[in-house]
Amino acid sequence: MTWGIDGNALYVEGPDSVGLMVQGEGEDADAPRGPWSEDASFGVEVDFTATDLTGGSVGVTAVAMGRSMSATLDIAAGTVTVYGPDSTDTADVDLTADSTHTLSADTRAGEVRGKVWAVSDGEPADWAAIAAMDQTVDEGDRFILWVYAASGQTVRVPAIRTALAALAGQFMQHEWIGYASGETERFRPRHRYVLGTLVLHTNGIDSPPIWGDGISARLDVSPTAHSGIHATYIAEGRGDDS
Repeated sequence: MTWGIDGNALYVEGPDSVGLMVQGEGEDADAPRGPWSEDASFGVEVDFTATDLTGGSVGVTAVAMGRSMSATLDIAAGTVTVYGPDSTDTADVDLTADSTHTLSADTRAGEVRGKVWAVSDGEPADWAAIAAMDQTVDEGDRFILWVYAASGQTVRVPAIRTALAALAGQFMQHEWIGYASGETERFRPRHRYVLGTLVLHTNGIDSPPIWGDGISARLDVSPTAHSGIHATYIAEGRGDDS
């Protein structure tokens, strides 16, 4: 029953678990804020490997400005679950022992969303699990990573990344969304957007959506499988070359 840091990763040898928390400054608008807590909209990605798929889990929880979200990967069951916290959704994911995967949780489109993918396969564009974002008790800002390894299993976490939502008036160009499945023409950018200001790019070619609701957008055709999908948000007063 061991956990620690071996130079380039947090590791947990089962049966054992560990939780690491970064505490923010609460809800004081004038106080410094954590990287997950701006306007309660944020994304987080956790890279991990597991020596086998017989057990274990990886999870993230974040509380920001009175709203909370969690995402949990059950390694043995091969499922990812997101919590709103009042709403939940669970989806199946594909895992491979000893391969690096990424668990992504995001609230920047106004929902709690989660997906898991093998780094060698590339990030899929579709989100696996989606739940409503709910208001909860104001508990102060914090971010928690927790890892559980089953008996005989080792789970490693070499990287954690966080990102905020775009602020009003910002211009974001060619934001990576993921690889197309080839089976859908509808995609969910990582941020809410104002209608008429979003451009999707399929393999680098501009593809203006034919429909959008501020959260998702639809193209006129389904891109072929493994096509790279990016998004550009055009803020008022900014051009494509900004």
